[in-house]
Amino acid sequence: MQESAMAAFKAFIAANEMAIISITAVFVLLCLLKFYWEKVGYFTMRIWHGVPLIGTVSRSASKEPTVRPDGWTNSEYDLCNDYYEAYGQVDKSPEFFRQCQDYLKKIGEAGRKPRPAWVFVLAAVLLVVEAIGFGYVLSGWLSLDASASDKRYQAIGVAILLAVISCGFAEAAGHAIHHNSLIKKARAWWRGDASDSRSNHLKQIDSINIEDSFSDSNDKDYNRILSRIATSVDVTPKYLLIGAFVGIIMIMSVAAFVVRAKTLDSIQDEMVNSLRAESAHSAASTKASPFELPDESKAVNDSADNKTIDDKMQAIRDASLTTYLILSVIYIAIQCITCWLASIFGFAGVHSRRAYNYTHKFNSADEMVRWMERERNKISGHADHKLSMLQHKLATRMTNNAEHLNAMKGSAIQKRDFNAYVMVRRTAEKALKHGQERINTMPAPAVEVAAPIPAAQPVPALQAAVAAVSEPVAAAPVAVLADIDANAFHDLTSVTDEQLPTLAKALKQDEATLKSVREQQLLLKQLGIFKVAGVSA
Repeated sequence: MQESAMAAFKAFIAANEMAIISITAVFVLLCLLKFYWEKVGYFTMRIWHGVPLIGTVSRSASKEPTVRPDGWTNSEYDLCNDYYEAYGQVDKSPEFFRQCQDYLKKIGEAGRKPRPAWVFVLAAVLLVVEAIGFGYVLSGWLSLDASASDKRYQAIGVAILLAVISCGFAEAAGHAIHHNSLIKKARAWWRGDASDSRSNHLKQIDSINIEDSFSDSNDKDYNRILSRIATSVDVTPKYLLIGAFVGIIMIMSVAAFVVRAKTLDSIQDEMVNSLRAESAHSAASTKASPFELPDESKAVNDSADNKTIDDKMQAIRDASLTTYLILSVIYIAIQCITCWLASIFGFAGVHSRRAYNYTHKFNSADEMVRWMERERNKISGHADHKLSMLQHKLATRMTNNAEHLNAMKGSAIQKRDFNAYVMVRRTAEKALKHGQERINTMPAPAVEVAAPIPAAQPVPALQAAVAAVSEPVAAAPVAVLADIDANAFHDLTSVTDEQLPTLAKALKQDEATLKSVREQQLLLKQLGIFKVAGVSA
């Protein structure tokens, strides 16, 4: 029986050899994309920019460009903007290196690492092994009236689905275990805090960015952990995922054991009938012998044959059930290994992985800065190459637009490279940030000015209140500045200073408010994110 089962398993592997190879190749490809996704995406973007006819450069050059107030065309600005994100990731100060180290240290993940490549490969192999095992168990029972080919494809599909589900729950449970360990540590420190400033219960805290990591150095140690992980409002551990993982693997292991046991019963019935038929045939052949045994002797022989068959079947059943039990234990062990690997690798902090990426390759901040400088030069070179291609195409474009012709002059083009774009972009960002901070820090108007006037107020006091409201200084509701969304307000970028007073009366707004909104809209236009009625300007 073991030989027939092994033969059936080998036949199943041979029949699905291409499917197994394809599944393994897909998992390996996914692992590679996981590790090198940013590099693959950046390389693909560079290739796509230079593709003839349909690439970004070719399509941008085929359109009439719009010259921005700062002298850049919109196509040049958009092209440089594609490289700006990658450039910003490697444009950090030495202080940022220390902030990353501080972030990981305060959350307790300074010694952790992301999942290495060999763990991904191991997880993929274990997943394929699980899928093969499930497929072999389910191949004969999914659809009894289906053809052999249909059964094979059904078994492969369902096996992959079950393997992915169990592996997904194992991954989630492993991450939950690490997350719960941080909550447990924070709760233990909170309970050991005997100071009067201790809160009555743990609660969710606003997340802290890497750049602000030093800001909570004087806070409680448990609060520093909670501000770096995503928690519920009452900071409860994630026991549901762990319970679901245990339930899933127990259900699948028991179900696989039951299916195998029922399959064994079916095979045993066929084997018993076959052996008894052979025994009956042997008994019938002895009837022609002149030395025929008495009936009592025949009964003894038949009883001995049946006992031999029963003992043989029982031994086979015990061995098979033990084997099936071991297979179920192996399945549970595989899931536990996957869960354990997920718990010892990876990060629970909101920005821990980003902080790790900026620190694990370098021994010091100076080493990081030197590496980033080399990377910035590479990105600037890539951007300048595509920008020069675009500028050449735009310069050779036939047009009668004087603004376009002036922008494409040689002296003007030489001033517009990627480093110049970075300067323009950051100047606009700083000006916009400064304007928003200035608006937010301006004092709110006195409440008494806006309060309704009682009917019993004397006439002189009423006149004084009206006069106070009508004065220019008191009438400027500076708090309105913070309430107006410059991106959703009327387009004021073409309004002159002489027109502002008249427009302020028409819109019933303060002149200073409209002037501030106009400044914000001009900066938003420089960044290319100003919208009018939901359409980008």
